[in-house]
Amino acid sequence: AVAPAAAAASPAAVRAAAGGAAMAGTRRASTLCRVSGRRESVNLFGMFGGGGGDDEEYYDEEFTVMKLHVGVFGDVPMWQKRLDNAATKFDTNNPDELHQIYKDALMLVLRNMSYVGYASSAGKVFDNLEDAEKKFNSVLLEERLKFEEETLVSVDGRKKESALSSRKADDVGLDRWLCMSMLMCLEGRVKLPKVTSQLELKKVLTELGGMTAEDVIAFELLWTPQASDDSYSKDELLTDYPDMVTLT
Repeated sequence: AVAPAAAAASPAAVRAAAGGAAMAGTRRASTLCRVSGRRESVNLFGMFGGGGGDDEEYYDEEFTVMKLHVGVFGDVPMWQKRLDNAATKFDTNNPDELHQIYKDALMLVLRNMSYVGYASSAGKVFDNLEDAEKKFNSVLLEERLKFEEETLVSVDGRKKESALSSRKADDVGLDRWLCMSMLMCLEGRVKLPKVTSQLELKKVLTELGGMTAEDVIAFELLWTPQASDDSYSKDELLTDYPDMVTLT
């Protein structure tokens, strides 16, 4: 069962535009939902390889750390409900169930491509697990620091949910958006195209969908906002995620 917890107030913050792709403006008081899991022999919050034992099997292999942001519009409550279900239904401490969350997240986007308007992708290949771990943790921290509160967390089989502060969206019509982020550490060299179109996004998602439970060393699924009466406007979305591009 998910244990309720009191939510803290989140004052709005101002974020300056960074680079030509960013948009200046007032950033929302944002909350983040997070589902996290790792293979049993891998310690994502310590040092990879530091304990010997099972980690030695990774010494002569390559590893890929990837980040994918997807901006979706329209029926935001549907996305929120399905993502909430993934957070509470599966045990992220079980590699097979973590892999199920991984596959479900990819399939959710693939089955609703017509509602995907923005995306961004980045990845890097490492020749040792320790460097991959450092990059994974660095990117994860960067993503988590964008938000002032984590309202739904499922990490390594432990679930926690905070009371949601009501914030009725000002957006109307189709200007209702949600950002879904996937961060993964995969065994092997995974070279995928930079996402600039729906066709490229579909190719990336399909190829990632071919990864087995043994290939997925660690996976983080993050999305915002969570409350069913809340959503991003397009400007708010691009302020928090300035690297996302319009998909052609």
